[in-house]
Amino acid sequence: MAIQPLQRRPSLQQCRRRQMRMPTCSTQHICALPLYKTKHTNNSSRNCCCLDRRSWRSIAMNHMQGDWFKTTPRRGGVSQRNNATGQSGISAASTNFVHIFVTVDSTEHRQVIDITDNVREAVQSAYTTPSMGISAQSGIVTISSMHTTCAIMVNENEHFLCEDVLQHLNTLVPPTGEYGHNNLDKRPATERDAEAIRKNEYGGFGSIDAFMKNEPVNAHAHIQSILVGNSTSLGVEEGELVLGSWQSILMLELDGPRQNRKVSISCLLSSS
Repeated sequence: MAIQPLQRRPSLQQCRRRQMRMPTCSTQHICALPLYKTKHTNNSSRNCCCLDRRSWRSIAMNHMQGDWFKTTPRRGGVSQRNNATGQSGISAASTNFVHIFVTVDSTEHRQVIDITDNVREAVQSAYTTPSMGISAQSGIVTISSMHTTCAIMVNENEHFLCEDVLQHLNTLVPPTGEYGHNNLDKRPATERDAEAIRKNEYGGFGSIDAFMKNEPVNAHAHIQSILVGNSTSLGVEEGELVLGSWQSILMLELDGPRQNRKVSISCLLSSS
C-alpha cells in the first residue's frame, strides 16, 4: 500500500490505527511520531501507525524537508535529521573504513598485556586519515586477535585481578588435562588437517613432519582463548575511545612468549 505524503505534523487523534492507515508490521519498532515513541508490537491484521523499514525509507524521501521528522527508528537505516544541512544523516555524513594492524611482543608464557595505548594511537591516526578530507567525529572500532592462543577483553588492568583471570582460566581448562589436540603423534588426523598445514606453509618448517616436531602442546590455550573471545568492539567519539574510567583493552597471551603477535584494528569512520 502506497504511503501518501503528509503535509503537516499529524495530531495524536490522527495517530490512531484506524485513521493513519499505515502498513501493518509485526516486528518491534518505535512509532514514527515524536510524541508517540513507545515501543510496542502489533500482531493484528489491522493497519497501524508505526512504520517498518520500507515505510521509513518512503517517508524519508517524502519528508526530507519536513520539521516533524526528528525521531530515529529502531531499525531501517534512516538516521536523525541534520538541521544544519536540511538533509538526513545518511546523505549528510561521509563514511570510510580503515583497517590497521599492530604487533605486540609477549615476554611470559601466560601474560595480560595492556594494548589500550596501541589501539588509541591507531584509532587517532585512522580518524584523521587524509582520505576523509576532514577529521572524523565518531564511529566504531573492532579489535581482534589474529592468533588462536590469544584473547582480547575489556576490563581493569590491576595486577592481582590479571593474575586471578589467568589462574581461574587454568582452573576451568587445566594444562594437564586430556586433550586430543596434544596427541602430536596422531596428527594430522585427516587430509583436511594436512592441507591446512600445507596452506600455512608448514609454519615455516618446510614439511609436515618438521612442523609436528615443533608443534607446542597447547590445547588448553586454544580452549581458554575460545572462552574469553578473540575480539571486542568499542565506540569512538570525537576520535577518542569510549571506555569507562577503569576499563582497559587487554590482550591475553596464553601460549608465550611470542614475538609479533598481530592485532587487527578495524575502524568504521563517520564525519559530517
